[in-house]
Amino acid sequence: MKKCIFLLLFISSTLFAQSITQEEIIGSWKAIEAEGLDKLPPKQAKMMENMFLDAAFKFQENGRFDIVLKNTKGIAQQEFLKTIKNSRWIFNSDKSTISIGNKSNNFKIMEIYVAEKETQIYFLLKESPLILKVVKESWN
Repeated sequence: MKKCIFLLLFISSTLFAQSITQEEIIGSWKAIEAEGLDKLPPKQAKMMENMFLDAAFKFQENGRFDIVLKNTKGIAQQEFLKTIKNSRWIFNSDKSTISIGNKSNNFKIMEIYVAEKETQIYFLLKESPLILKVVKESWN
C-alpha cells in the first residue's frame, strides 16, 4: 500500500507535463541515478542499485527489448537476465507504461511507468519504489 501511495504522489506531483510517445521511447536509455532506495531494506536496496544503476534499457523499433546490466555477477542479476532474455516490449500511451515480456506471460515480466519532469525522463519500476533517472544514448 505504501508503494502505491508513494507512486501516486510522485506521479501526481509535477510529472507527466508532456506525454511521451512510443517513437520517443525507441532507443537505448541509461540509468544515471536511482531514487527510492531508502524505502527498501538495506540489503535489497543495495541489490537493486547494483542491478539497475548504469543499466542500459534498449527498446528496439521492432518490439525487441534488451537490458545490459553493469553488474551481472549476482544470482539475482543472472536470474533476472535469464527471465528477461528474448523479451519484447509494448507501450501503452494512455498510461505511459512500457510492458515487457511476451504473449505467453501477457507482457508481465516487468512494467515501467515513464514520466517526464522538467525535460528529464524517469523510469518508475512497478512493484518497487525504485525510480530511475535515465538519459537517452545513441544507437552506436
